[in-house]
Amino acid sequence: MKTLFAVVIVLFFWGHALYVFSQNTAIDSLTNLLRKIKSDTTEIDILRELNKEYLKIDLKKSEKQIDRAINIAKRIKDTVRLIRCYVDKSDVFETTGKNFEAIHYLEIGLNLCEKINKLNLMSLVYSEMGWVYE
Repeated sequence: MKTLFAVVIVLFFWGHALYVFSQNTAIDSLTNLLRKIKSDTTEIDILRELNKEYLKIDLKKSEKQIDRAINIAKRIKDTVRLIRCYVDKSDVFETTGKNFEAIHYLEIGLNLCEKINKLNLMSLVYSEMGWVYE
């Protein structure tokens, strides 16, 4: 019985180490890609992916990535990407249990959807709101 317990413990820690290593590989790959790109829209997309990876392991770095993406989207006036960034920003707050802040960013995204009449993005924002209110 003790041997079985020891095997389970070893497998658990080995699996956890493999999971963390695979995340770091994705983060490293995205970070390297970020250094090479020249397009603002591609930079936003990569920063959003980095945000999602960091969301699993480091919330401060996650928020930093999505804030950079929001700033670029505002600067180039890419409203569709900005809406998606606000949805991602709400995920950071939802993860930390700050649901009022999450809703705040979703409402900003919803207002932008209405302004540019993007019904498909509006449905995404409403869906995310449902997850936060759940």
